[in-house]
Parts: sequence; C-alpha cells; structure tokens
Amino acid sequence: NGADIINISLGSVNGYIGYSENLNSAIEYANNRDVVIVAAAGNGDIESSNLYGVQTGMDLDFYNISPVNNDAKGYYSVLGVGAIDKLGYRTYWSNYGNGVEIYAPGVDITSTVVPLYSDGYGYSSLLNGTSFSAPMVSAAAALLKSYTTYSSKEIVDRLIEKSKKGVLDIRAALEGIPNDKIR
Repeated sequence: NGADIINISLGSVNGYIGYSENLNSAIEYANNRDVVIVAAAGNGDIESSNLYGVQTGMDLDFYNISPVNNDAKGYYSVLGVGAIDKLGYRTYWSNYGNGVEIYAPGVDITSTVVPLYSDGYGYSSLLNGTSFSAPMVSAAAALLKSYTTYSSKEIVDRLIEKSKKGVLDIRAALEGIPNDKIR
C-alpha cells in the first residue's frame, strides 16, 4: 500500500508467540520495496515468571519468535526493538539477544487505549512494553526517511550505528547527515 515504514507490535496470551517462516515472504516482499520493518522484541514469557509473578525477558538466542527473529535477506530485514527503563537499562521483562538490535523507552508510557482500559478519556499512562518502544524507533526511521534519500538498509544501519550503547539516539541519527543524502 505504499508504506515506507511498518511497525509490528504483537502480543499473545502467554507472552510467547513462537516462530513462523510464513512471515519471511511478506518481509522479503516489503524489503524488496525498500520498506523499513520495525518489530517489538516481546515482553518475556509469563510461564517463566518467578515466585512473585514477575515475568522475565527471554533470551532470543535460544527462543525464536516472530517477527523479530525473521531475517529474510541476511541483513537487518526486521529491526528488533527491546525496552529500556527510565535510567536507560534494559527492563527485566524485555526480550533480548538475537534479533534485538536497538532499545528504546518502554516504561511508564502514555498512550491511547480502548475505553474498556481507561477512565473514559481514551488515554492511559504508566503503560509498559516493547510495543511502546518499537513505535519510537519507527518514528525515528520515518524522520530519516523524510529528510534523506537513505535506503531502508541505510536507515536501519544509521539508527544502530548512532545508538548510544544500543539505545536509540534520535539526535545523533539526525546529526551529520552527508549533504548528498539530504532531500
């Protein structure tokens, strides 16, 4: 449909959605059209919760989940995003490892919600999850796309290269863009 950036923030009942090769053809289709695909890494596995019911992040070196672990072309065809807390540390519940290339804020986020989960205003605060982190990276990718002639691969590479210790740094990503790449 002409999208330049696709954000995928999926969830499941138990926190683990598994891996599906069926997504590879859709990812490859989007990549062939120079689309940036950003995916939430996931929020751990409820079944692995500790005695206090606290969900812990899963190491994606051992557990493959879609779409963050789908890599149809061999480069970062899906940019996986984990969550950091207010101090800049990975949250205890954010998935990590293979497929997570960058982290962004994911704690105490204000967002729109369906009326069932709000006080009737359509907004809620103090929300947590990588589904809130991924759109921040998608927005940074959209900024780069709107100001530059970068390809999707160049956008992903720049976001990763300009991150600070793996954490999204939008200012650094936008600074120092070569003149021949500015629209």
